[in-house]
Amino acid sequence: MECPQSPTASQQLQEEWRGVHNLMKPQQQDLLDWGNQKWRTSSGKPSLKTGERYLPDNAFKGLSRAEIAATNSAKRAGMKAGKQFVKQPKKIAKKTAAYR
Repeated sequence: MECPQSPTASQQLQEEWRGVHNLMKPQQQDLLDWGNQKWRTSSGKPSLKTGERYLPDNAFKGLSRAEIAATNSAKRAGMKAGKQFVKQPKKIAKKTAAYR
């Protein structure tokens, strides 16, 4: 039985992680935060099967249905041309940049 005063192993790890996170440079923190975001396609299915673009969940919430369709259409066209990385339409890229 654990003493109520002593921290659990997970609490100790969380405290250590906070210390490490505070020692990171801002760019490192940004990269960590970027990786911790929930990324998905608009349908939730794998992009290779649907040809849809992966974006952070919050970015999808900020786009209209027409904008989602436009960015997915651009991604599909690029994939058909054999490209893995396809730029978004400029207007949509500007809008989603805030979420990355």
